[in-house]
Amino acid sequence: MELRATPLEPSRSPSHSIQEDSAPGGVLFLNKKRYAVGLIWLVTDDERNADLLGQRLKKLGADFHCLREGSTNQQGFGFLRLGHRMGMACAASAAADAMIGEWHGIFAADKGWWYLAVHGDAIAPDGDVLFHSEEEAYNAFVQKSEAYKWPRSYAPASWNLPDTHGEILLEKLLENDGVFSYLRAANLNAFFGGARRKKIFLSGAAFFVMVLMGLMALIAAISGQASTSKGQESFPVALDAPDIIKPPPPLPEKDRGLKATFVTVNGPLPSAVLAACARSLDVIVRPIPGWELSEAACDAAQGIVQWKRTTGSLASVEAIRANFPESARLTYGGSGALLVAIPHTKLDLLTQNFMVLPKEDAILLVERAFSSYGQIQLRYVAPKPSRTPPRPTRGAKTPLPKMPPEKPPVLTLTLSGTTPPARIESAFDLPGLTLQNVKWNIKSRVWTYQAEILVESETLNNAAPPPR
Repeated sequence: MELRATPLEPSRSPSHSIQEDSAPGGVLFLNKKRYAVGLIWLVTDDERNADLLGQRLKKLGADFHCLREGSTNQQGFGFLRLGHRMGMACAASAAADAMIGEWHGIFAADKGWWYLAVHGDAIAPDGDVLFHSEEEAYNAFVQKSEAYKWPRSYAPASWNLPDTHGEILLEKLLENDGVFSYLRAANLNAFFGGARRKKIFLSGAAFFVMVLMGLMALIAAISGQASTSKGQESFPVALDAPDIIKPPPPLPEKDRGLKATFVTVNGPLPSAVLAACARSLDVIVRPIPGWELSEAACDAAQGIVQWKRTTGSLASVEAIRANFPESARLTYGGSGALLVAIPHTKLDLLTQNFMVLPKEDAILLVERAFSSYGQIQLRYVAPKPSRTPPRPTRGAKTPLPKMPPEKPPVLTLTLSGTTPPARIESAFDLPGLTLQNVKWNIKSRVWTYQAEILVESETLNNAAPPPR
């Protein structure tokens, strides 16, 4: 790409132009909102590795960190000296998720020009930069464009640069389509917003504690003097303890009118299935030129990813066939969809014997386990009534045919939210729960988990007790 690397004339400077040091170098202002920019972005294969995060924070001297999750997981690192503060939204994560692929661009904000570079869905380590001078932003963009052949480039229309793909408004990237990551403090200075604020807060807290202790000592001295003047001895007052009602002993089985149901299940743990899903999707979710990532799905057997064709062809798919594992199966549908499936590695099968819970207890258990992860939908599904075996004819010696045991009813669980499998897998290891499938809408970043939980039959619980 050839661009004219000439300085901007004064007439080109729009109303965004400000002085070099009039605002922090890491804060982007847009429509009275502040966003964190100027972060250093590094790819991570294990976002739960605290040791790796600590090493990177120490090496970079960073005060904040954030996590960008998706087809490419990245850690972003921020700094107090750039104006970053805890809880600020990271603009680069939202913009990179809004436009998948390989691109770079310069965007006009309220107080500066923001440059972002994305390679294969990963934000470049030095590709998140805020300029306060339009001339510096212009020259930097020209140099980046000449140093690398970018498939897509975006710049302000007023610059009149050739071989660019037009201008994109920041409002579209950050307010309509953005899914943000937020800065987390890595030290006390970052938590309080600076060393000075930390010192003021700790000094105030120490003063408050000293005043509180002084008041408590004064109250104790006044109370002791009043008791001595009356010549009364002070005894501890024992409050009457409330009557403790002990639960009645459990009734014998014959008097309870119901029987506990025990079930034996042989299969992998739900957490093992979700871990296998995370591994399988990680090796097949990747950008394909001319194809748009659409949806991913997974069950106990395999992981499947779907792309929708935009400008690509079968030839472009075959060109990257070697990038997928040998066990992957590629299927092209007539509707312009490409499916890639990969079977899981062998999962350990466990035999579990547990008591089936009543429906109300199972609902309470599910809500406690998943209420913080998203929207829950539960539905009670009763089994179909079993067929009555035919009666043998009189005098026949043929024994009655054995009917299969009636299966207990289930609660179907549908959980929708933005939490990926790696962060929720252990929550699914509930008694009687079987994971059916997992789906991920890549555009909306919403995960949908479907499972079944064995519960007691309602007819069994509502049975009248036998006469005494």
